[in-house]
Amino acid sequence: MKPIQDSLRKWGSQSDLQKQLQQLKENVLSHQEIRSFIDSHQLTNDIVERHLMLFYEYTTQQHSCNSCSSVDQCINVMKGYLPKLVYTGTRIEIRYEKCDSNIRESTMKKQQSLVQGMAIPDEVLNATMSDLDTLELASKRRAVSLAVDFIDQYKSSPPPVGLYIHGSFGTGKTYLLGAVANELKSRYKASSLLLFVPEFIRQCKESLGNDSLARRVQAVQEAEVLMLDDLGAESMSSWMRDEVLGPIFQYRMMHKRPTFISSNLGVDELLHHFSYSQRGEHEQLKAMRIMERIRTLTIPVELTGKNRRDKK
Repeated sequence: MKPIQDSLRKWGSQSDLQKQLQQLKENVLSHQEIRSFIDSHQLTNDIVERHLMLFYEYTTQQHSCNSCSSVDQCINVMKGYLPKLVYTGTRIEIRYEKCDSNIRESTMKKQQSLVQGMAIPDEVLNATMSDLDTLELASKRRAVSLAVDFIDQYKSSPPPVGLYIHGSFGTGKTYLLGAVANELKSRYKASSLLLFVPEFIRQCKESLGNDSLARRVQAVQEAEVLMLDDLGAESMSSWMRDEVLGPIFQYRMMHKRPTFISSNLGVDELLHHFSYSQRGEHEQLKAMRIMERIRTLTIPVELTGKNRRDKK
């Protein structure tokens, strides 16, 4: 019996409980937004009384993002969502809508996902057009100018063709690809897929014999903007040229999908690269066929300058 009495004593007397409930009710109904909601909908006392707990729930939550800098810091029941009172004509509901912080973070994550890379350095994935080496701008003027033209005309119909950027090691070919991809992202919310070709080919070989190869090739074919980095650095096989790269270029040519390529090889050198298989077979006609697709998809431009990787 004593434990029960102790428990009741903790709750206090019935009159104390009534006082607490009355004080809670007064606090809720004096809340500016609750008062405004009741007045604007001309709610009866009966409706208000039946929804006191719902009003209380509303008052315990944040109604703006002023006091938190990120969704993780949100104190609301549903993190990243703000409560909104709604009167349906018969009852009152709380509906939750995304807050500004949630919208901002979701937009940022979506934009970050627009530029996807395979074996591409973070420096390239974060590159911007404004970061291009201005000290060497004269030697890069045509490449940069063509890249800017592409970006400006991206939304035209049909879309502009991409670039075949070639030059010696470390001149900024890959960096330029990343800068174009990020500019397309920020200006048009366009998505780009950047692939380091030797790594892509290695993964394709590992996918032989299962359906993941077809899915991998299809994803590359259908990319909104495709950027192939270091084409020609791979050890070429007839299968890779004719069954993987060929169909990718053919699809993108037929569907007018913008395509960029970087390479250490000029156009004629790439033709020679495609002409010989790993077994030493000379297949000029097949090489010419894939080069014709590349010429249709891109404008060749040489990128010269000092080796950016040379720290000496």
